[in-house]
Amino acid sequence: MKLKHLKATCICGREYETSLESCYGQVPGFYQDFKELEHYTKFPDLTPDQAYGIACRFQGNRFSLVIGGEVAPGTTAPEGFTIVELPAGACAVSEERGDLGGYERGEGPAFEVTDLTRTLQEQRLVITHYVPVKNS
Repeated sequence: MKLKHLKATCICGREYETSLESCYGQVPGFYQDFKELEHYTKFPDLTPDQAYGIACRFQGNRFSLVIGGEVAPGTTAPEGFTIVELPAGACAVSEERGDLGGYERGEGPAFEVTDLTRTLQEQRLVITHYVPVKNS
C-alpha cells in the first residue's frame, strides 16, 4: 500500500447496475462489455487496456459501477453514459482490496483502475484500488 495525493477528476463512463450479492459474478462481464463494445473509444486518452471503475450510487444492497475514462470538467456525457466526480485528496493505493495501511477511511467514493487486457486474458480482475483516507 502507498499513499497518493490525487487531483479532482471527472470520469465519464457506462453505468452498470448490480448488487452486493451478485457483483463479483457480474463485474468481469461489465468490463468485457466495455472493452468488446469499444466504449473506450469515446475517451481520446483512454486505451483499451485501462479503465476506471467507480462503485457509486448505493441504495441498500444495490449500487452502480461506472466504467470509463477521465474527461475535462464540464464535459457533457454522451447518450448512454454518465459523469462521476472524484474529489481531490489522499488515497491509499493498493492491488489488494481493503488495504488501507493503517490509515482511516476518508470521504468520497473508492475506485479502481482495471487493466482490461490482462483481466480478459487471465480471466480474473487485475485492479489497482484507490480508497480515500483522512490526512494524518
